[in-house]
Amino acid sequence: MRTAEITRKTNETDIRLSLNLDGQGESRIWSGVGFLDHMLTLLARHGGMDLELTCWGHPGGRPPQRGGYRHRSGPGL
Repeated sequence: MRTAEITRKTNETDIRLSLNLDGQGESRIWSGVGFLDHMLTLLARHGGMDLELTCWGHPGGRPPQRGGYRHRSGPGL
């Protein structure tokens, strides 16, 4: 069987990946990014491979900003 397991842990992230190229198209994916999860699920299903992915942490090593940036213009500011 063609398989691989990778684990990477840093101060900011913890990533675990298991891949079986000769699988059944099953996947368990949680990256924290919905679109990426969706695309990897489709890749596994249509590629006939088993894929497990778990990611913990914050991109860039920082927690996300609360509230976000809001651009305001016009009178009354």
